[in-house]
Amino acid sequence: MKKIASSRLRALLFQALVMLFFSALAAFAPLLWPPFKIILHWILLPVLGALTSGLLAFSGVSCYAAWILPPVIVSALPWLLLGYPIDPGAMLLCALLSMIGASTGEVLRKRRA
Repeated sequence: MKKIASSRLRALLFQALVMLFFSALAAFAPLLWPPFKIILHWILLPVLGALTSGLLAFSGVSCYAAWILPPVIVSALPWLLLGYPIDPGAMLLCALLSMIGASTGEVLRKRRA
C-alpha cells in the first residue's frame, strides 16, 4: 500500500513540476521570441497536459482528478507571475487534451489489470 501511494505522489509531483516549469517558460516567452509563445501555449502545454494526465491516471489516480491540475496551472501561473492570463482557447485546449489523456491512462491501466 505504501508503494502504491508513493508512486501516485511521485506521478502527481512530476505532473505539477513539468506543468509549472513549462507554464513559467511560456509566461516569459514573449520576452525571448514572440512565436515561441504560440508554440508553447497552443502545442507544447496541451500535449504535456495530456501526457502527464495519462501518466497520473495510469499510476492509479482517478481519471476524474488527474486532468484538473494542468489547465489550472496553465491558466493561473502566468496570471500570478506577470499579471495577465493566457488566451482562453489555449487553456481550454489544454483542458480538453488533459481529459483525453487522463481517460486514456485509465483505460490502459484497466487493460493492464
